[in-house]
Amino acid sequence: MGTQASVIAWHWPLFGEEQDADILSAYLERLRPEPLWKHNQRDALSALMHLDDTLGTNRAARHLSPERAELDLDHGKEFMDVLCGFAVACRTDAFDEWLFRRRQFVDKLP
Repeated sequence: MGTQASVIAWHWPLFGEEQDADILSAYLERLRPEPLWKHNQRDALSALMHLDDTLGTNRAARHLSPERAELDLDHGKEFMDVLCGFAVACRTDAFDEWLFRRRQFVDKLP
């Protein structure tokens, strides 16, 4: 990565802070668990579950409900872990580790 690109990447905001969890939690509080919005809910809950792991919190638990039980959260969280891992790899040049984790994820796909 060139010097200019390194400087730009260094200043990009990070995803994984308390504010990010607050935003996702507020979004889920306002979003009714309706089938029309199930993909948005899955993605938001998966991202919040990822942040729970990162931050050592348990915010996603209060948003789990019987209406949201049909969402594929295990797969969604795993995908979010891979996606966020890619962003970290871009910032830290840790592509080998990310490629290994991505391969594990892809090998599990049907």
